Amino acid sequence: GGRADRAADGAPGQGPPAVASAGRQRRPPFGMQQTLATTFFDEAHVDEACKAEAKRRFDKFCVKAPEDEEDYLTFEGFCQFVRFYECCPAQTFEAFFRAFDRHGTGRVHFMDFYKGVVAADPATTHILNSFTGQERSRYIFDFYDSNCNGLLDMDEFTRLYADCNQLRPGDQAEERRAAEAKARELELLQDDGGTGTSRFADLTKEALQAFIEREQLRGTSRLFRFTRTCVRRSFPHPRRRQLPATPARGQLPAATSATSGAGPIASASGADWAALSGAGPIATASAGGADWAVLRGLVTASSAA
Repeated sequence: GGRADRAADGAPGQGPPAVASAGRQRRPPFGMQQTLATTFFDEAHVDEACKAEAKRRFDKFCVKAPEDEEDYLTFEGFCQFVRFYECCPAQTFEAFFRAFDRHGTGRVHFMDFYKGVVAADPATTHILNSFTGQERSRYIFDFYDSNCNGLLDMDEFTRLYADCNQLRPGDQAEERRAAEAKARELELLQDDGGTGTSRFADLTKEALQAFIEREQLRGTSRLFRFTRTCVRRSFPHPRRRQLPATPARGQLPAATSATSGAGPIASASGADWAALSGAGPIATASAGGADWAVLRGLVTASSAA
């Protein structure tokens, strides 16, 4: 059995920093602990309903194969999928597809797709010494192995380590210095016989997994993560979110105050109305008595009578 080391959500100094998911900050669950799960999917807490939801979404974008073959996603279909469901930034499409394409054929069949979306799900646990941590470490390796040679070179390790530590984007010199220091600590980077140069011992998938399990490489629970779920129906697609209807003029009292899950809304005019859809407090005030503010995500539109 492993030792318990699970970080509580929001607890300072425990576990990796928060990651964005569906418009809010959260910590990916991680740790080293005993588990009663017998499979990766059990430990990830997904069930047949999750699998059916993943299949429904897969079927929208897959290539329909002949009866004696399996349907599959091409890179183009995968890009359409992640773009439609807003799963990840465009610059990561290729890396995610590379990790999903476990056989390197350019085709992702449903079970590979399903395991990939579960592994990348922001709510999937990351137990370092068990199914989820071990499976996710393989995906993490393939995500950063940009030349698909089965080894991480210094440049690829630098990108991985920068993402582990959320280093400032674009500061390549700082990223390199931090990665080289870590590589020396892991004995991957060594001086080359007094020549004044250093040699990086390319990192294998097995070595990466060992570093992760021994907690010599921290912050990996935030790697290879979609920004929103594709299997758990409790996270609706933003395009389907219902906004409150805007009332007709004169139907509200002089001052309206409401709460909609994300904070108070205040209005300071005779017919002001503010509708909130999941993004924090908003206050509107007007001198004309008929301002309307409607929030869609983070965009506010106002028109004065």
